[in-house]
Amino acid sequence: MTTPHPHAGAVVLLALLALAAFAAAPAAAAEPPAPRSATFALSAITDSGSLRLRGVPGRTLRRSVLVRNASGRRITVRLQPADIRNAANGNADYVTTRLSGAGRWVTLADTAVRLEPKASRRVAFSVRVRP
Repeated sequence: MTTPHPHAGAVVLLALLALAAFAAAPAAAAEPPAPRSATFALSAITDSGSLRLRGVPGRTLRRSVLVRNASGRRITVRLQPADIRNAANGNADYVTTRLSGAGRWVTLADTAVRLEPKASRRVAFSVRVRP
């Protein structure tokens, strides 16, 4: 019988919380204006509203998150896996380049989601727990 990796659940949880997401206004044909901030939400699709995964090494876990446009205009939300670490000021620092931690375990079904005002969309992801 295989026993779960002692830190797999915590590390996967951090990787999923670190799904880096940002919204961009639609691109214009001419020189683009300065980006405007867009309001969106990224939440777990579970009975409890929180996301916690546990798995044995080598297992692939599949779940979804809900991406919601809370603004009154069309936006595109870009999603990508990330590693998470502590920033110098104590906040979370989401690292999206040169993944070296649990961010490498995450595969997203979509990396860009275009949403109409107040619309939402489910985005599936998988996590392959590494040994």
